[in-house]
Amino acid sequence: MMCRQVIAQPQLKLYSTINSVGYQVLLPNDYDPDSTALITIHYRTPGNPWLEAFPPSRLVIDSLRQYRGSLFFLNADTKYDVEILLTDSTPIYHAILIDDEITTRKEPDITSTPNIKFVSTNGSGTQYTKAEPGSFKTLLTSGLQCGTTVILLGGTYDIGEMNLVLNTECSEGTPIIIEAAQGEKVIFEGGDTTQYQWIKTQIDPDLYVATIKPELAYNALCMFDSTRLYPYAFLTPNSLTPTYPSLSNLGYDESGFYRRGSTAYIKTKDKKDPNASRIIFSKHFWCLSVDGGNFNNYLYIKGITFRYYNLGKSDFDLFGNPTTSYPSWTLSFTNTNHVVVDSCTFLYTNFPVSFNGGCNNNIVQHCSMIDGTGYWSHGAFKQTRDILYLEPGSYGRYLENAGIFFSPGNGVTISGNIIRNNIIKGIVSGMGLGFGQTYRMEDYDIYGNDISYCYDGIDATSACINTRIWNNRVSYCPVAISLILPTYGPTYIFRNLLDHISERENQNDIFFADCDGSISNKIWGTGLKLNAGGGNQFPGFIYLVNNTFHSSDTLGFNMYLWFSTWKKLYSRNNIFYSEGKSNFFFDGVGNDSLYSFDSKSDNYFNRSSGTLAIIQPVNGINTCDQLTSVVGLDSVLKLRTKSNDISVSGFSFEPNFKSLLKNDFTLSTVSPLIDKGLIIPGINTNFKNSAPDIGAFETDTTTINSAVPSNLQENRGFRLSPNPASKQLKIYLTENIVCQKIAVYDITGKEMISIIHPEGNEIVIDISLMKAGLYVIEVQTNNALFRQKWVKM
Repeated sequence: MMCRQVIAQPQLKLYSTINSVGYQVLLPNDYDPDSTALITIHYRTPGNPWLEAFPPSRLVIDSLRQYRGSLFFLNADTKYDVEILLTDSTPIYHAILIDDEITTRKEPDITSTPNIKFVSTNGSGTQYTKAEPGSFKTLLTSGLQCGTTVILLGGTYDIGEMNLVLNTECSEGTPIIIEAAQGEKVIFEGGDTTQYQWIKTQIDPDLYVATIKPELAYNALCMFDSTRLYPYAFLTPNSLTPTYPSLSNLGYDESGFYRRGSTAYIKTKDKKDPNASRIIFSKHFWCLSVDGGNFNNYLYIKGITFRYYNLGKSDFDLFGNPTTSYPSWTLSFTNTNHVVVDSCTFLYTNFPVSFNGGCNNNIVQHCSMIDGTGYWSHGAFKQTRDILYLEPGSYGRYLENAGIFFSPGNGVTISGNIIRNNIIKGIVSGMGLGFGQTYRMEDYDIYGNDISYCYDGIDATSACINTRIWNNRVSYCPVAISLILPTYGPTYIFRNLLDHISERENQNDIFFADCDGSISNKIWGTGLKLNAGGGNQFPGFIYLVNNTFHSSDTLGFNMYLWFSTWKKLYSRNNIFYSEGKSNFFFDGVGNDSLYSFDSKSDNYFNRSSGTLAIIQPVNGINTCDQLTSVVGLDSVLKLRTKSNDISVSGFSFEPNFKSLLKNDFTLSTVSPLIDKGLIIPGINTNFKNSAPDIGAFETDTTTINSAVPSNLQENRGFRLSPNPASKQLKIYLTENIVCQKIAVYDITGKEMISIIHPEGNEIVIDISLMKAGLYVIEVQTNNALFRQKWVKM
């Protein structure tokens, strides 16, 4: 009797958001022991042709062997068929086809329900009608039932320290809605507007002092007209802690205040008198906390302005001295699901929107968040969280916060959250997806946001799986995207504009040491921050596709890259444009054999120095390589890292943006980067002309201006024969071409053949073992790169 070998069956799981689908292919423990199986993914709307998806990453999570990946640019409330094909040859050849279907989530419908309750600033009625509105805080205390709409009539609500407990299961058809009345402005006010008498001090005529209300003691917020003052820990320099800047010398170069109990001091850089200005302190520790009870809450909050929630809080000992401190928050959700925060405004508030514990399928959209903490130096905002027992002025100041923040907690897995179409300006971190590795954050969508003047634009700091970051603009931030403390991945970053990446003045904190040993008091900026230090137990995958990076000053780098903290750094069709020292700084990568940098069809251009990359093999040792060509970067990075996972090829052309002066980073019609990108299945297949453009934006033109330099035209550097070809491909180089590298790529950008420094002007390549299909061949010289498509028969 013949025995038939049974192949273990993998399991497919699908997870939808509004415009994406994440997928997980769980592999049995005995499947594919040598990790040689191949996987392809296709998807479609029923009845339409199949589309190829971007390939997944292979991971091990919690001892489970699996693939994780995503489908992008999907339509809301639409059914999709998904088909997974796994093929393997060990121990026998076999193919496994798995299919399933999923419907993407609907756009949230914030339409008033029949059960409407009206509230107003001074409401006290019990009927909650428009004619006799009630109190919002009283209504929350009594609880809100599914299907209830609370309409806030216009006005300023002097309100705070509110709690809402949701202990029932709601649905899309019976949501709880809290919204401003149509056409009316609703403000939740957390500020104290009392005008105090400010007196000049004898020690400094520009330093003023006042006694504020006892309940406002140790305040973390002081507004001087429209400027947020920095909360100095010291009034005057202290000999025991001389590195801490003080208010009297404005050591952080910021106008500020100092408080000890209910005594407050103010000093500004322009020596203004606070008696002639509007001074506002915060009088509320928080605004609204919602406990969702791990139910499907379907809570929608819309159209409210929150301002000045940042009192801070301290505990005190028997002698009245502060012992611990806690940061304020504004709108906080715990164990909530299907919450939407829509079209709200947050002005100078701490932690404007935060999610804690098990929070799934929540959306923050169309909100505006404005603050002043994001303008401060790295040392300044970091030290607001320090607590010095001998200095009471240092308590209750914690201001290193994020505009939109998720913190699941130990052992918790959350998924399906969406952050989109928000404007965030001047907060330390525009948005933060946790900070730790003891939880899981899966299938997040971050898109359409405009983030500026923060310190970190987007923090997806750790424990993130299937994070999708696209179509965002991050401007004037030292760090555009931070992916430190990585676990697992994959993280997809595509079609983003990351501009004016800049250095920042710094005091009393980390500094930059240059290759010549000189030390700067400025901290470097980077488009992508990966400095977690050392290797990582769970290295992940980063995919950079069609982004535009622009660094605007000396220490602003397109990327400042450390050690092999990530398993794979895959880069395609990006513009790396620098106006400073260098596009890239590779720090501490010497002999790091696990280092990964796979760059294809990227454009590197440095308008100022011409230096594309600096490699410092050992952090702190002043031995560096300064590279001015893409070919040089490829060869020296391989040499320094000793890694087999380094492959760098691309362009070094002036992109010809439409207008740098007007911050318009779209390509002009004469740009040499039009139609020069690789096709990346599932991400950029919807291009305008014959091929994708390089960078974040597609130029809608079918005719390229004849002013494009001749050395950029595909047919001037070499010719092919035959094309199509079956066994051999001959490359005839144009006379006077000094060839650095010839490479053959498939349509996904995978390098199939590489020849370094070929000899002669006629090169023959054996292609007999290659699969039939469409390929691209590139010939790279010192100052140009030529490309041509060809077909393998």
